[in-house]
Amino acid sequence: IVLGNVTTIRPAGYTKIMSQLVDGGGWQTTLTVTNQTKYAQAYTVTFWQDNGTPWSIPGIGSSTTISVPGFGAKFLSSSGTGSGLAEGWAKVESSEDFSAMAVYKLLGNQQNQQAAVTGDPALSTYFSMPIDETNGALVGLALTNPSATLTQTALVVAYDLTGIVIVDDFSIVLQPLQHMAFVLNQQFPALASKSGYIRVYGIPTGNVQLPFTGLGGMGVRNLPDGSFTNLQVSYH
Repeated sequence: IVLGNVTTIRPAGYTKIMSQLVDGGGWQTTLTVTNQTKYAQAYTVTFWQDNGTPWSIPGIGSSTTISVPGFGAKFLSSSGTGSGLAEGWAKVESSEDFSAMAVYKLLGNQQNQQAAVTGDPALSTYFSMPIDETNGALVGLALTNPSATLTQTALVVAYDLTGIVIVDDFSIVLQPLQHMAFVLNQQFPALASKSGYIRVYGIPTGNVQLPFTGLGGMGVRNLPDGSFTNLQVSYH
């Protein structure tokens, strides 16, 4: 007989973070949750603004619980009717494993432009992402602190194509549930017109209890003609 207290921690696969969502000002987002089990499951989706406060997305709200049939999927679409651009991030939680993604698109006069953001796992140590700002391209990076209690510093390390470190920065601090998005060469001028890859580590402060959530991230490469595509983010 063993006596003691048992604390359960939700597996990382049961919580997904989408680090960049947009709505309004010509933008619209559709979120998809796919049930990976054969039984119906409930999923709670919550949305947060840049400052870490709840974000009520037109057409969805700030929090919603959906039921998805076994091996089924559910779509949640924002209305995209806001006059100004709003951005933030989303968290999807369940008691069983699932996949999630969001597609956000810019409604244009000639054709729509769109990119996808995956539902990424929590509890990662760092993430990496290729970058390429050559030939007039710009790379945007979104960062999310999904922790409700911990402040995290983003340690950003960038490498050129030969593996030489060209950026080593820890100036970005994200309070609990905060989100930010920026153009890489505006935040880090040394990356202008460069190619390579970056690593982003979440360094928590305060009373840290393991495991902690780490930072979420999402990248987009924008071309001079106005087209754009998302960049592959790998978690470690």
